Formats: sequence, C-alpha cells, structure tokens
Amino acid sequence: MAMKRILITLTLLGSLVTGYGQAIINKNLYMANPAQINPAYMGTQGKLFVGFQSSVTGDNDLGLPTYTSINAHGSFINNLGIGTNILSEDQGPFSLTMADLGTSYKVYFTEGQSLSFGLTIGFIRSTLNATTFSTNPYVDQNDPFLNSEFFDETHIKLGAGFVYRYRNLEIGVGSPYLFRGGESINEEANFSVGYTVAISPDKLELQPLFLYQLRADDPDLYDINLRASFVQRIWIMGGYRSNESVNLGLGVTTPYLDFGYNYNSAMGDLQEISATNHEILVAFKLTTTAKDLAPRASNANLKGAKASRSSRRRKSK
Repeated sequence: MAMKRILITLTLLGSLVTGYGQAIINKNLYMANPAQINPAYMGTQGKLFVGFQSSVTGDNDLGLPTYTSINAHGSFINNLGIGTNILSEDQGPFSLTMADLGTSYKVYFTEGQSLSFGLTIGFIRSTLNATTFSTNPYVDQNDPFLNSEFFDETHIKLGAGFVYRYRNLEIGVGSPYLFRGGESINEEANFSVGYTVAISPDKLELQPLFLYQLRADDPDLYDINLRASFVQRIWIMGGYRSNESVNLGLGVTTPYLDFGYNYNSAMGDLQEISATNHEILVAFKLTTTAKDLAPRASNANLKGAKASRSSRRRKSK
C-alpha cells in the first residue's frame, strides 16, 4: 500500500512537470529580456544581446522552481533577428533541460507601425532525479520503477509568437512551447499589452504592462507591472501577480551592459506554501541606434520625400 501511494504521487508530480516547464510563473524579468518568453522579440535589443539569467528561492524545502538560462539573440541582417535559448530548470526531484534556435522577421507598414513574427525549434528533456528520495525511509532505492527511463524523456519542441507595434503601443502573443513531439498543440500562451509614456523626453518614461498567462491544466494568471526609466539608464519596477504575489525590481542599462534584479514575495495564504524568489539578469550587448534598426529603404524614401517637398517649396516661392 505504501509503494502504491508513492507511485500515485510520482504520477501526479510527473504530470506537473509537463506544466511547470511551459509556464513563466517563476520568471519576472521579462520586461528586461522579452525574447525569453516570446521569440518575436529576437533581435530587437541590438546587434547582439547575450543574457545570463538565474533565480534562487529562499528556504526551498518545498522544492519550488528555480532556473538558470543563457539567452543570446541579435539583428545582423536588416529586419531579421536570430537567437538561441538554453534553460535548465529544477522543481523538487524533477529537472528540465531545454535548448532551441529561433528567428524573427519584422515587417513595417507605416512610420511607427510594425509587426514581428518569431519561430523557434529545439528540444526539451524531462528527468527524475531519484537521489532526492535517498533520505526518505519509505522509498526503496532499488525499485526498478525509480531507476527506469520512464522519467527521462526528450522531445522536439516548436515555439512561435508575434508582436504588433503602433507608436508607443505594443501587443504581443507568445508560446515558447507551442508543440512538443508526441503531443498535440499546446493550449498555453502568454498575451501582453504595453505602452510607453514619455513624461519628460530622455529623462523619465513610464511603461505599464499587462501580461496574461493562459495555462492548460492550471488556473490562468495575470501580471500588472509598472516600470519607470530614468535618463534611459536606470529603471525600477513593481508588479502584482494574480496568484497573490508581488514583484519589486531595479536595473541599470548601458550601451554595452545590462543588469537587473527582481524580488518576488507571496502574500496571504500563499505564504504558507511558498518562499521569496530572487532573480538576476546580467546581459552583454552590442547595440545599434534606432535609425540603424529602421528599414533602410524606408529611410531613403523618407529622405527623398523630404527633399522633394523642400524643392517644391523653393519653386513656389
């Protein structure tokens, strides 16, 4: 009977690992590194962006999720972005390893209006670390069930997303785990709406962002964030997540280096089954100017149009 309970528990936890790898519930620095949750953002942060991101959970006796990732992407060809993401995530006895390659393409409609598409392909591996049960006297370490390959699976994964921009408005839809080999299309996705308000040009900007996480087997979640950027170098942010947790973050951005830190804490009844989460981002980058990122043909057309208007004004005089 005891072993039967263990098998049932492991089965339930096995279904959990399918979900936690697909969610972004333990990632809160996506405003500083949006390509991590939506491939359509690849290449939008300069010619090269290499981010090292990690989370640490205080008093993690409950086996709460922690992760470490390397995310690199850039725009080396006009309107085309390429990138890769490598992630290692742990939750209790379960581990997940993921790596993919991706690309994005931006289409300009009018000045200040564009649409970006992103696609990724890679693999995802889910494993069970049986050594985590070594201190449990009720678990037989020689049981073939624990030592089998039942909890060691590798699948191909596909991701997709798009971002629509109109002046200071951004609307994004992303699904980093749209499809996994051997499964149907994943119904999980994240939807974001953000806006940039220039309080004082080049001195103070406010960026409210609403993010909705559609999750297949768990309750949906939403985030409400507000980030303030000072002289385009220092930013602070605060946010609320509908699982009754709050986020506080700060960061520094320079032409060649970004640093970000986020503190997440549960509130209410969630405090009994959760712990504080600390998340850090260090990114090295080779940036470009906004002019370099705009379509060259469009810039040429704008310059030609301005020259033509100036010529007509001189003739009319």
